[in-house]
Amino acid sequence: MLAHYKAPEVSIFDARSKGRFIGLVAEPRKGLNGGHIPHSKNLPFEDLLDGIYYKQVDELKQQFDQFKTPGNEYIFSCGSG
Repeated sequence: MLAHYKAPEVSIFDARSKGRFIGLVAEPRKGLNGGHIPHSKNLPFEDLLDGIYYKQVDELKQQFDQFKTPGNEYIFSCGSG
């Protein structure tokens, strides 16, 4: 991760809730620091769902497109590695 987080062609998406992403809500695992990887973008997992199913592909694409990522390499994180 350290080799990639500053690379302009890499986009890091964090799937945790906004509260956990910005460090206002405690992490559920004891001893885990709050906050996020520098330069990462928050896209909460629940925002990708329509009920218990993933949204349609065109809707998901719109959500990712809002970030206007410069590169084509993606890393996804949920706080647990």
